[in-house]
Amino acid sequence: MRGRLVLAAAAASLLVAQSVAAEPTPGLQAAAEQEPSAAAVESVIDGAGVLSITPSGGILGEQPFFALRADYTITSPIAIEAEFGHNVGDVTSAFLHSAGVRYTGFRWHRTQAFLTAGFGTFSAATNDAIAAQSVTRSHLRLGGGVEFQVRDDFGIRLDLRHHRVLLGGSEDGSETSLGINEVSVGIAFSRRIWTPPSSGSVTP
Repeated sequence: MRGRLVLAAAAASLLVAQSVAAEPTPGLQAAAEQEPSAAAVESVIDGAGVLSITPSGGILGEQPFFALRADYTITSPIAIEAEFGHNVGDVTSAFLHSAGVRYTGFRWHRTQAFLTAGFGTFSAATNDAIAAQSVTRSHLRLGGGVEFQVRDDFGIRLDLRHHRVLLGGSEDGSETSLGINEVSVGIAFSRRIWTPPSSGSVTP
């Protein structure tokens, strides 16, 4: 009789131990629920740390135009952009320098559409090497475009932009700004130069 009681007590203790082990610890369960999944983290930091260099060519106004653009994605979908452009005319030539932001909105497979805006300087000079005269004014730019990524590090980019050159005040009623449209196509070379740390990493 005593042996049966001992076996029954042992079996009851074993069942209690198994039930306790099966129940999750409240602290661990809360931590698991609060920890974001890897897919969620990736969607937040996707694109950050990518540098793109884009040489472009096209038309500014009615004259040939060449530009070199650099974009650095600080956080998807926002990037900072710097631009240097040169417009070659028959009588005058122009140089553009600007900095701004680019917002990438619509994405579909390897195609993405973006908007861009910036502020900089517009310099125009005559092509006369002896009596060259130049003038520099501030200018605003606003535009957008489409980029098709042939590979992860290589793409074709189309830009449509409007440049507004600020000429300053005028007493004779003449225009105080000049608008110039740009159409250009470029080749975008992209490379990730910085990888954002995951949320679970610990900085020493």
